[in-house]
Amino acid sequence: IWDIERQTIIEGTNPTYFPFYYGLSPNFEHGSNYFRKLLNLQERRAFMVARLNIFPSAVTLGRYSKTTYKNRLCKFCQLEPDSASHILTRCPSHHTIHQQLLDPYISKLPPIPDIITSRLLADKNPSLTESIAKYLLLIHQKDSPVPFTSQIFTSTLD
Repeated sequence: IWDIERQTIIEGTNPTYFPFYYGLSPNFEHGSNYFRKLLNLQERRAFMVARLNIFPSAVTLGRYSKTTYKNRLCKFCQLEPDSASHILTRCPSHHTIHQQLLDPYISKLPPIPDIITSRLLADKNPSLTESIAKYLLLIHQKDSPVPFTSQIFTSTLD
């Protein structure tokens, strides 16, 4: 399964798709930990697409519809462009879920959204990775009734 992540990185033409965008370095030799630790397929996929910076958000989808960046607002809060970083760190509409799953980890980090995002997606702490995956899946389910499937993943990349 981790080969999907590796192949996507190798074939990618836009550096914003790479985990390197968040300063993450994939483990090509043994695969990422989340592939072995996250047993729920949908949670694993939610975490993976966030690491690849293709989480279905207004920013990601706007790349394909040629929507200007400033018009890719979060459909929940309408305050700023909807990106993985916004979803993980700043969207006030997800406050309750955020508080339950992420606040214990985020409170220990410097209050800089890009640093928080890269640490949350680093896949170093299995319990944090599981919490992030659950959080992302809940946000996706709140946003879209369509589950994460391979069709969604590949259509996002096309």
